Amino acid sequence: MPVKSWPRRGTPDLGAGEAGKATVVAVGRWENRGGGITVPVAVRNRTTATVRAELSAARNAAGGMIASGSDQGTHPGAVASGEVALGFVYFSTDADLPKDAKFDFTVSTSPERGGSFGKADLRVTEANKVGARVVGSAVNDLGKKIQGPYAATVFCFEGATVVGTHGEFARPDGNAAPGATETFSVDLFDRPCPTFLVEVSGYFSRPAGSAPHARRRDRSSARLTD
Repeated sequence: MPVKSWPRRGTPDLGAGEAGKATVVAVGRWENRGGGITVPVAVRNRTTATVRAELSAARNAAGGMIASGSDQGTHPGAVASGEVALGFVYFSTDADLPKDAKFDFTVSTSPERGGSFGKADLRVTEANKVGARVVGSAVNDLGKKIQGPYAATVFCFEGATVVGTHGEFARPDGNAAPGATETFSVDLFDRPCPTFLVEVSGYFSRPAGSAPHARRRDRSSARLTD
């Protein structure tokens, strides 16, 4: 499973996806965080280009729409052909999801223009589980100066299912020149994390006057699995 910048502890089988499209290939366990529900998803890019992806979803039960949601960003931000990105769809609702909930996902993509704006994905060079933490480092190999804050996110898996996510800031903060290293130590809070993927990101500065990129939309459906 090609995944940019993430050393792997085990290899979750997240599905091949549909040729020529970016589609959702796995849905994790939803979590009610009070005032909203998050559903982790995995997107496989089967187009021939490196893209940035956005997710939206409609939640259905017994054939009727109950709520709609949108993603909170994907990890990594730039997804090469054949690679997988992980993200969350957030539903602003206090109600728990029904067990037979079905999600109709729309994946919108825009071309990656060489890291000219938005999220900047660092290359993780080391990630180790030490006690109840995942510690490691990442390097800016993008050939451009980037800026913080830098976020380190750990996705924990049981098989192909995301069972938990944990994040903390990477250090040092501020600007990172090409070749600079960021370090991280992410607390797992003693939650199970048999296998994991790690992503570290900062930000590019968007050039003044740059126009938004054209987007395409692909739709896929997936049923919640417990």
